[in-house]
Amino acid sequence: MSAKVTKNNMDLIEASKHLHYEIWMLFKSMEFFLHYQNTFPRKPRSSLLWLPKNFEQIHSLNPAELQIHKNSFLQSFLVHFRNLTCFIYEIHIKPENDVVAVHYFSDPTEWRKRRPKKEKSFEQYLSNIGKTIVHLTYSRKEDHRRQWPLYNMAMTTRRPLIVFNDMVSEERVIPNFKNEISAILSRY
Repeated sequence: MSAKVTKNNMDLIEASKHLHYEIWMLFKSMEFFLHYQNTFPRKPRSSLLWLPKNFEQIHSLNPAELQIHKNSFLQSFLVHFRNLTCFIYEIHIKPENDVVAVHYFSDPTEWRKRRPKKEKSFEQYLSNIGKTIVHLTYSRKEDHRRQWPLYNMAMTTRRPLIVFNDMVSEERVIPNFKNEISAILSRY
């Protein structure tokens, strides 16, 4: 565990804009990617996926163009997954500079007790993301897409985000943060 770092409400509110974006992008990039693959495991509780009206035209792209779109959504998902996992579980962070969930609570111990335990798979996912997406490495695997169970990854991130959203004070996040994040998370 890192040493306690205190942030003022203005810093936390500003950071919550970016946190909102990270959460929104994690789930939207998952939806797009799984839609491309025709593998969305179930419909979100809301009957509408947020897809552009002409999204079906995407399937008329040539295979190389379609792969570029798939790769973009996959990479977006993985980067946002990495950021949120590090935010929630204080992994690979510099506490004085990186935004982490414990900053939002006057009693970080309570947050650490209530958040779901870190999945064993997270460390391997983060390592693979680092080696195949974020850094150019010699250990990059040729076909890394098969090892990414996006829906399951998103759902394991969803649980601690629900706890965070329930616990965080409205005074430490942007207006309507809690309602909007609740709406995003309740779709799945």
